[in-house]
Amino acid sequence: MLDELNVDNVTWECDYPHSDSEWPRAPESVMAIAGSIDDDTLNRITHANAMRHFQYDPFVHFPREECTVGALRARATHVDVAERSMTRRELSGDRSSTGMTDLFADGAKAG
Repeated sequence: MLDELNVDNVTWECDYPHSDSEWPRAPESVMAIAGSIDDDTLNRITHANAMRHFQYDPFVHFPREECTVGALRARATHVDVAERSMTRRELSGDRSSTGMTDLFADGAKAG
């Protein structure tokens, strides 16, 4: 299907930092579906096209070699990437409303 599109307008996103994103396994996820895509096309889809569309060059701030998955993970060893099934509020013992589901449930009761 990719060969039917203008690859210069294709971008991939991981929806970070939303809780339903692929992060922190986003690089592994995209590589699992990348198949036989050549490096140039993969680079365009994963970052170069977005950089061009948003007119943003992160390599002005950090050298490209410090922005690889391995380099960024090495810098972020202090970041907790453990998966949790409960919200912070639930973990703290607070059982008050926890999100949109509760808002919809409350609305159904009122209506």
